[in-house]
Amino acid sequence: MISSRAVATILICSLAVSAATIPTQEYEKLAETLIPKEILDQVGKTVSANVKFFGPSDIQEETPESHYDGKDPYEVTYADKAPQPWVEEVQKAKQSLENFVKHLKGFLKTGKFDIVAFEFHQDEILEELSSIGAWIQKMPPSEDLIHQYKFTQYMFSVMSDSILNLKHYQTCDLPGHEWVYNILELNVRLLLMYNELGDLDISLEWYEGLLFGFWLNVHIWGKKFRLVPNVSGDMRYIYDRSSRQAQETLAILGSQLPDMEYSVFRGTG
Repeated sequence: MISSRAVATILICSLAVSAATIPTQEYEKLAETLIPKEILDQVGKTVSANVKFFGPSDIQEETPESHYDGKDPYEVTYADKAPQPWVEEVQKAKQSLENFVKHLKGFLKTGKFDIVAFEFHQDEILEELSSIGAWIQKMPPSEDLIHQYKFTQYMFSVMSDSILNLKHYQTCDLPGHEWVYNILELNVRLLLMYNELGDLDISLEWYEGLLFGFWLNVHIWGKKFRLVPNVSGDMRYIYDRSSRQAQETLAILGSQLPDMEYSVFRGTG
């Protein structure tokens, strides 16, 4: 059974999907009408109805694998803790990586991936990440720290590698291009749901609603994309591949929900 909190989440997210096509004032009135206050009271918090998930005009393009499984591709075993004299340095490095991830998330919090701003700062961001990496290399190996650094590298790589394709589909005029752009950018924006360790970030306000919003977008966009005529085979392949990638990520994140049935995140879109 899905909890009452989940029910409220689904209602909110269902409205959120429509936010891209409904004027803000009308959307707020509709949300206040359709989300009963007693349901919100059951959740134990006042939830802003003005939650916007992303429509065709919000998004951009292709990215590498955007779900993180936490595995070390080099299969190297590190000590759990650094020697005592290095403990303080290790903690400082972990804090630097946490701040770095927060900085990267800043490019994902406007309802879209802010490509222009990210690309403008990309070189200095890479320089900072490289500096942290060089700092970490001077320390005794720490499994936790290495894992955190690898996730930070992964997050930066997904964002960097997506830029070329996002720009392409942003200016493309082929049938269905906006939906391909949407699903590709969604795979980048899913990074927002991770914490600095590569796990579901339950510190995000109303993280369940955000997760359901992504899930709804994947399935609704898939249905709309399949209705577009004259879509090329290559574009269908890119869309289907990216949709599967998003669903895999959602399944991983959904499995970490602490108090909710997550099987809803499994399926086709």
